[in-house]
Parts: sequence; structure tokens; C-alpha cells
Amino acid sequence: MKKIKILSLCLFLSGIMAFFCTCTGPNTDGLPSSAKAFLNKHFEGIAITSVEQDINRDYDVRLENGVEISFERKGNWTEVKAKKKLFPESILQTLPQQMVHYVKTNYPDQSIRKIERKSYGYRISLNKPNNVELNFTRQGAFIKEDAK
Repeated sequence: MKKIKILSLCLFLSGIMAFFCTCTGPNTDGLPSSAKAFLNKHFEGIAITSVEQDINRDYDVRLENGVEISFERKGNWTEVKAKKKLFPESILQTLPQQMVHYVKTNYPDQSIRKIERKSYGYRISLNKPNNVELNFTRQGAFIKEDAK
């Protein structure tokens, strides 16, 4: 019984810590330098509306144009979400060109909505009408398509 109370108290305190460790606001002072450099390079002149840090010390950044970027604790991006036609070409240029070519060739009328870095490589989500997710290796070779 005592162990259950201690476990419950630990879970409760963890929840409170998660709540209070989330800092929201446009203050970028806590962002790692590599995250700041990424934002300056690909989103220069676009205001940051919020920066949130979770309990794992990962960051979520929202920009005034609706773009959302997730960074891991060292400042490497893990996900970029953008609205239709807002995905910066400069980010696409940093990706494996075989992957970018595949998307432009096979889905010429669709725009990229989200790019995620995964352990196996990349997952690209496209806008409607097809709403598909495309999986690629780290080198940019196509793996598979997932319909949503």
C-alpha cells in the first residue's frame, strides 16, 4: 500500500513538472545555437510566435506564417510542418535530391505539408487530395507509400 502511494505521488509530481517545465513565448534564448541557425537560414524575417520546451528538453517552435518546427535537445530539426505552398525551397535543398526529385516527379500537383526525420530516414506528408505519406531512406531511396 505504501509503494502505491509513493508511486502515485511520483506520477503526480512528474505531471506537475511537465506542466511547469513547458515555457511558452517568443523567447529564443534557451534554443540551442544550431536551432537558431536553422531558423535564421530558412525562415529569416519571419517572427517566432512561440517556443515550447517539453520535459525531454525537445523544442517546438511556431512561426507567424503557420510553420511549426520541432528540434531535439541538441538543436537538430526532427519535423517541419508547413501549410500549402509555404515549404521553404532552402530546406528541400538540404535533403537528399533523389527524394525531392521523386516527390516532384510522381506528385507534381501536390505540395509537401510535413517532413519528419526518422531513424530509417525521412517521412514526407503531402497535401490533399491524396494525403499520402512517403517513406525514404537516409540516402533518399523510396521505401513505401502510406495512404492516410
